Amino acid sequence: MSDGVGIGPLINEAAIQKVDDQVQDALARGAKAETGGHRLTDNGLAGFIFWRRIYL
Repeated sequence: MSDGVGIGPLINEAAIQKVDDQVQDALARGAKAETGGHRLTDNGLAGFIFWRRIYL
C-alpha cells in the first residue's frame, strides 16, 4: 500500500460475500448500522473488491 493508505481490497469475491453475509446476519439479530457497510463502487472502484467499513 501507499504511504497514508489505511485500507486495502478484500482478497476475492467470496470474501465480499462473506462480509456481506456477516453484516446481514448482525442486522437481522438487532444490530444497527451507524454508517457504511456496502461495497465501494464510486470513484472508479466498481471493478475492485473494496468494502466500506461499517460501524454496528
